[in-house]
Amino acid sequence: MTFDRNQLPDPSAFFESRGIEFRERRGRWRTTACRRPGCDGTMLANACTGAFTCMTESCTFRGGDVLSFEMETTGADFMAAARALGVLIEDSRSSATAMPEVGHE
Repeated sequence: MTFDRNQLPDPSAFFESRGIEFRERRGRWRTTACRRPGCDGTMLANACTGAFTCMTESCTFRGGDVLSFEMETTGADFMAAARALGVLIEDSRSSATAMPEVGHE
């Protein structure tokens, strides 16, 4: 499997699909409530890149794209989050057929 960053979903559509409502609809950086449980701070999200960060000093909820948002909000590892977003490409190395088992008679 190969990761293809170009296949990441459009950040605005991705955030909308996660039920995130921004307080404004213009500009690159948009504000909403932080998605980390237990934090009532304000989160900034970049509508072009998917980068996000909570503005509360004690909160570490931040990342550089929608893939890291998926990982942070679901607890998924990189591969599981990439699969969920459909950004793993099957390549010739991973699609090779397995060797058949040899039976003993």
